[in-house]
Amino acid sequence: MAKSYSLDVIVSILLFYHSTTSYSKGIGGGGDKDPETETDGVIRRCWASDIRIYQWQSGYTALNIPQYTVQIVNEAWGGGDVFDVHISCGEFASFSLVNPMVFHRIGFTHDCLLLNGGILHLGEVITFQYANILPYTFNVVRLRC
Repeated sequence: MAKSYSLDVIVSILLFYHSTTSYSKGIGGGGDKDPETETDGVIRRCWASDIRIYQWQSGYTALNIPQYTVQIVNEAWGGGDVFDVHISCGEFASFSLVNPMVFHRIGFTHDCLLLNGGILHLGEVITFQYANILPYTFNVVRLRC
């Protein structure tokens, strides 16, 4: 007969595992170190998960192509400003123009750059729209703080 555990026990085990396991939440820091910056003796860490990407269908173009709105938010409350934010974007292309200073694909890779590598301030929301038959999947793959 299988044992049953209460939710409290499962949560306690997961929290213990999380606190004792060494791994990198962010990508781009290299090795087993987390991306971090030292400023005035204070070490700041930032994670890819600090950047939230929201997307929804927001209408259609004049040629009846679906249009999507994307919002990218810096929620790095413990880390502050981030820069050099790279986002996995597949073969991103848009029927409507997206300002390349806000978001653009780098060459023929699946890598897109936010704000041309510039600073995304804490709490800042970047919004852009694109048009394509299907939505793209966006994920932060690298950033610096």
